[in-house]
Amino acid sequence: MKKITMFYLVWVIAFSISSCYAQDWELIGEKKVVGKKKVTDIKTNNPGTSYKKIRFGVKNTALTIRKIIAYSQDGQKYEIDSPSYIKKNEFSPSISFSGKGIKLIRVRLIYRTKKHVIVQLYGIKSPA
Repeated sequence: MKKITMFYLVWVIAFSISSCYAQDWELIGEKKVVGKKKVTDIKTNNPGTSYKKIRFGVKNTALTIRKIIAYSQDGQKYEIDSPSYIKKNEFSPSISFSGKGIKLIRVRLIYRTKKHVIVQLYGIKSPA
């Protein structure tokens, strides 16, 4: 009886945690960057799609983000001073855009790393 109760308790906790974090994040861009270069542009796979949130994921090694500049289809530039350290195989905190989001075409990343790293750009689409 205790084993069954414990199983259900673990299942309920796991479901609760996953539903809190389950959002519609999709990979919208990716770029391999090197330690010597300090700035890179990541183009989106679907230019002009409206996004309400973005975040970054890294593979291979850690990365320090110093500044983010998001460019929209209408020519606007959004500078985000959000210094953050992202560990290998983890994600940055999400960045939200107000209102209906922005029609993102590319993101400029000012960063620091010591090795080659794959930076992945994720986004959540704005409601239509």
